[in-house]
Amino acid sequence: MNQMEMIHRYLSFPAMYRLGMQSLGAPNARKFHTSNYIKAKAGQRILDVGCGPADILEYLPAVDYVGIDFEAKYIENARMRFGHKAQFRCKDVAELAEENFEPFDIVLATGLLHHLSDQECLNLFAQCIKLLKPDGRMVTYDGCRRPGQHPLDLWMLNNDRGKFVRTEDGYYKLASSVFSSVKINLHSNLLRIPYTLAIMELNGSRNLKKPQELNAVTEVPWPA
Repeated sequence: MNQMEMIHRYLSFPAMYRLGMQSLGAPNARKFHTSNYIKAKAGQRILDVGCGPADILEYLPAVDYVGIDFEAKYIENARMRFGHKAQFRCKDVAELAEENFEPFDIVLATGLLHHLSDQECLNLFAQCIKLLKPDGRMVTYDGCRRPGQHPLDLWMLNNDRGKFVRTEDGYYKLASSVFSSVKINLHSNLLRIPYTLAIMELNGSRNLKKPQELNAVTEVPWPA
């Protein structure tokens, strides 16, 4: 096991993950993300897909929150800390269709898309749009490649646990295959180190074909 594999293994433990995120300045990034993009109101229904240990709950008002993650350790930690005010399911995001959810005002996918292949992203979008209320929104948040990145920024992306970090155009093309309105913003100064994040706000249905009928977007691999 090399050094990066060891770090990735440690990050599967909630305490280590949270410590690592705090050291990078994630709390301030979450506060910015919550205020400027999620913009949740008390009483709204929120589905957090790939919720991890659900740290975002510390920044949300009193909402009807459901968190889903396939990592049992994360869900156990989230239930221990927030089980009194939220619901959690230990499931793979590909199994969303099996759940009989009431519609949501907001669906979150924070740090998730760059772990999914193009087709898996399209499948996720197709499932999530069906779970939204007519005026609902999906908000995503992922590392992003762009020309001229700071070397540390590029190194972090190249060594991320997620193997599908895309460019702005790559994320946009995938989202716009399903959503009619796609707003994407890049931020490189939300953490204590240079790190480019792409935050998308998605709503409106463009394509409700079956997921397997959607066309995946294949990008040329980014040079290391």
